[in-house]
Amino acid sequence: MTFPNHYFLPIISAILFSLATIFFKRAIDKGIGINRLLFISNWSVFLILFPVWFLHQDGINWGIIYGPLLVGLTGFCGGVFTFLALKWGDVSVVTPMMGAKVIFVAALSLIVLPDAIPVLWWVGVALTVPAVYLLGKTKNAGIGANIYPISAALCGSISFAFVDVLTQRWASDFGVFGFIVVCSASVALFSFILVPLFRKPLFSTPPSCVISIVVGGAFMGIQWMILAYFLSEYGQATAMNILYSSRAVWSIVLVWLVGPIFGNFERHLGHKVMLRRLCGAILLCVAIILVIIE
Repeated sequence: MTFPNHYFLPIISAILFSLATIFFKRAIDKGIGINRLLFISNWSVFLILFPVWFLHQDGINWGIIYGPLLVGLTGFCGGVFTFLALKWGDVSVVTPMMGAKVIFVAALSLIVLPDAIPVLWWVGVALTVPAVYLLGKTKNAGIGANIYPISAALCGSISFAFVDVLTQRWASDFGVFGFIVVCSASVALFSFILVPLFRKPLFSTPPSCVISIVVGGAFMGIQWMILAYFLSEYGQATAMNILYSSRAVWSIVLVWLVGPIFGNFERHLGHKVMLRRLCGAILLCVAIILVIIE
């Protein structure tokens, strides 16, 4: 049994995503509004990704410009729903619900993409959802008490599932590097919708918050570029998302190792929480192994 080298790409993206959330969380804890956070982070992602436009060697297929624009729109909506979920609820509620994305990707792949999904991948999908739930759970709030964050998280999961499947569908035909830049540019332009919702002027944002958001946006942009490249070159959106779900494990590792540096003390949640997360990590590792052996 061998581990294909390209399977490291979604794992690297998972690590970068976990680093990005640490920096975004730091900005939120300093009091920045969700709308300004989204605006600055979306433009940071675009600016960090724009140089890859000059890497494409073949012509751009402008005849399917609707592809990256649609992906940009769904990505923007996914970001809005995700940050709304974080605003309304706890990470321990939102993060497990975002794990449902892998289910939506598998379902959409059957409809949009021609590739069949191996049986073991479906088993991996089934294991990933409870794994992410165990990794993110920290308290026993009921569904009714968290209807708004749960609904927003599910909408975000659906949006990002469309992003992955449609990227796999159109990125290669459009030109992968051009696709990445057009998508990120459309997300940045859509962000102007948020400006009227700012409670304070954009330039009143504390410099320390801006730095945290820009660094987080850089990590987020690079990890999305890696995922887009993976989807355009190798397809396998379902397998990618199972591997990408390892971000739950990396989040625990990074919070444990560097969390206190950024004012995050989740590692002091207690032994019961860490035991649940260990069980979740084991389930996730099983899901990853199933993808590998298939």
